[in-house]
Amino acid sequence: MKTTRGAQVLEAREPELLAQAKAGLSLQIIVSVKQSWTIVESLGSEVVAELFYKNLFKIAPMTKELFPIAVRNRHRDWASREEEDENDPVNSPALRKLFGKVLDAVGTAVAGLQDMTSLVPHLTALGMRHVNYSTNPEHFVYGGQALLVTLRAGLGDLYTPDVEIAWKLVYDFISATIIAGLKMAREKQEEINFILRRKEELIAVGARSQRHGSSLASVSTDDNYSECSHRSDSKSLADWQQVIQPPSGHTEEAPAAAAIVAANAKTASCFDAPILPMLLQSLSMFQGRK
Repeated sequence: MKTTRGAQVLEAREPELLAQAKAGLSLQIIVSVKQSWTIVESLGSEVVAELFYKNLFKIAPMTKELFPIAVRNRHRDWASREEEDENDPVNSPALRKLFGKVLDAVGTAVAGLQDMTSLVPHLTALGMRHVNYSTNPEHFVYGGQALLVTLRAGLGDLYTPDVEIAWKLVYDFISATIIAGLKMAREKQEEINFILRRKEELIAVGARSQRHGSSLASVSTDDNYSECSHRSDSKSLADWQQVIQPPSGHTEEAPAAAAIVAANAKTASCFDAPILPMLLQSLSMFQGRK
């Protein structure tokens, strides 16, 4: 999907909006948003949710593609007699339920506006949970437009220019914080994929050495981890260069296992979480042959 002008502006303003979060919003803005949200909530969650996603589809029809029947079925109330038409996302009972949860998230953010120290981590974590969805910054732009249209319909004459300005500021802050979390999660996901690829290469090296009956005298991890070294501020290229000598008295598989142990130690500094259990399982397969 092509990046919209609105998404580019939102990304450009991200540092400013996050700084604003630390400083806090003015009391006038917070009060205006909270009072208007109370009125909207009184209309009923499902009523507002349906209005919200239908406005989204009108503003950006391509967003319907984000909600195929497989996605909707995950949010469907199977105890209900309402049918879910595969070809009709506009009149979807499942989307009423799903967007009801979106409104709950908005309500949680509105309630926490006076406590930014707690709200920012909550919104960041919310963004990180969207890492496996096809969510992009432009979707948040469309969502903001749909939210304002929904608020205008729900508030009627109470939707004043001041209320609109307050909601724009609050929504921009909320969406920028969520997007920051989403970016963080995707960067971590890329690092995990990088580690997985490199370890698969080392395992393949061990398998080839076993087939050919050749003992690996040394294994250099320079080429495999130069990219990771480049990413890490705490490691230089020289730190990644090491020759692994085969332990005495071990079989020919041992050097490959030792290389993987070294890889575990080195890649751990590129990723601030323990190496994945599945990678350790791969390692144990080689260690068990020693």
